[in-house]
Amino acid sequence: MAENERAPDGLIDQHLSRIFGRSWRTSLLGLVAVACGLVPLIPGVPADVADTVGKVGAIVVGGGLLAAKDKSVSGQNKPGK
Repeated sequence: MAENERAPDGLIDQHLSRIFGRSWRTSLLGLVAVACGLVPLIPGVPADVADTVGKVGAIVVGGGLLAAKDKSVSGQNKPGK
């Protein structure tokens, strides 16, 4: 691990970092957004349920992305990559 990289805090962070990479919070919230977007496409789901899932999903994902700022993950490419 490079000197300026921070190790994941706990066991859950370590496990999710292995699955989704260092930006696991944003990756996981992206999957939640996709899942919420697919609900209206499921046959038999009432329109009001699909609408509610979309609205709640947008609020959860938006709020989660604000809280998921990965301070240890830079958006900058490392030299040589």
